[in-house]
Amino acid sequence: MRGVLLKHWFEGKTLSGVFHSTLARARETAVYLGGRISSVEDLQELGVGEWEGMTFDEIRAEYPDLYQNRIKYPTIYRIPGGEAASACRNRVARALENLLESTEGDIAVAAHAGVNRILLCDLTGQSLKNYLTVPQPYGCVNVIREDRSRLAVQEIAIRPRPTLNEVLCQELLVAAGTPEPVIRHCKAVTEKAMALADALMRTGATLDRERLRAAALLHDVARTERNHAAAGAQWLIALGYPEMAELIAAHHDLSPERETEISEATVLYLADKLVQEDREVTMERRFADSFGRISGVEGREAHARRYQQARRVAQNVERQLRVGI
Repeated sequence: MRGVLLKHWFEGKTLSGVFHSTLARARETAVYLGGRISSVEDLQELGVGEWEGMTFDEIRAEYPDLYQNRIKYPTIYRIPGGEAASACRNRVARALENLLESTEGDIAVAAHAGVNRILLCDLTGQSLKNYLTVPQPYGCVNVIREDRSRLAVQEIAIRPRPTLNEVLCQELLVAAGTPEPVIRHCKAVTEKAMALADALMRTGATLDRERLRAAALLHDVARTERNHAAAGAQWLIALGYPEMAELIAAHHDLSPERETEISEATVLYLADKLVQEDREVTMERRFADSFGRISGVEGREAHARRYQQARRVAQNVERQLRVGI
């Protein structure tokens, strides 16, 4: 999903080349950046020797002292069989110099967190002992400019956050593996939410239509996950859209204090309860059909609570619409 954000961030930028390490994940990222892509062996991630393929939990269990010491003193304590930070710096700097000499104009490089941190330390004059503290969240962008034959770091760890328009939301749904029937449901809920919002705004209600539209399109992005509302919210937070995550988290269950609001959260919540698959239905029909899939006393009690809450939200929206008539 972050690759989709990178694609939109790079749109409109003319690149004379896109380069990546020989690892598959770097190539997959480079594809999103547009233009002709090429692999460069010296852009490989910092070699981790015996730690290759191990999880952090496994490393902490098998190398507890080395793990802690390497965090504190990364240039002193080396992973068995691993690459020294200074050696990594030299090969990456050499690779970047060769790329700049052989190309004209702007280029993009899809590399790795360790490589990036070491290079950024070198270019900003920091000691390599600090390289593990350089922020490099997955999918971020660093901007480096050439000024009088010298490289200068302009920005570090930009998190691409393009506006969530309809095209981008659609691409995010596809990238997340959201099933096609669920995507159709999201579109139908969006139509209903926008119709409700327009009617409410004619009565004087204040709503952010674009925020609501994006949240409605993405509200079931994690439908294949357990507790999909919470999972989808976490995905949006990780992508840098906490204001969307709030609405997605609430679309399945509202907190009691929000029931009487006229807000983007209540509109999305209600629209979702008035759409079954990709068609609009009455709330009674929606809940009656879903009741048949519920088993156990606790499940039925929870279903009843959700139905009563949905009725209260609908009644509050209906009151607002009558006030404006």
